[in-house]
Amino acid sequence: MLLRELLEELVLAEELGSQTYEKIAEVNEGDIAKTTLIFAKEEKKHTKVIQYLSEVIEGLENPVPEEVVLLLKKNSGKGEDPTFELEGASRKQLFQYALQIEKNSIELYEEIARHYEPDTVEMKEFIKLAKGERAHMYYILKILHDLK
Repeated sequence: MLLRELLEELVLAEELGSQTYEKIAEVNEGDIAKTTLIFAKEEKKHTKVIQYLSEVIEGLENPVPEEVVLLLKKNSGKGEDPTFELEGASRKQLFQYALQIEKNSIELYEEIARHYEPDTVEMKEFIKLAKGERAHMYYILKILHDLK
């Protein structure tokens, strides 16, 4: 897999995250709906960050490390359940799905960042993306705890 292809996959993953949060907002109300709509917007911002990186990173035609490719394959798609559909899912299922997406994103962004020199724009941006996903994860964990 080339770096350009990896970045394209990351854009798709962020778009899926945004769609997931929009769906969660549809089936919730109040603070949860407002917060998940904010998360949807943040996922869209992440998409723009990745698109920006695809314009400034050198070596887009270089292969990415095998560890990153394996992690992407392991974490891509629909998380733990490849048959999961957003439509018709319960609130709890939606939050569990979003949690898995966030965990996968954190793991992947941190692994990608490890392959860049410290203090490079790329390393800083991937770490920043991981931190954003981690903040979402903590919020989701709180909601799941409250849903029990």
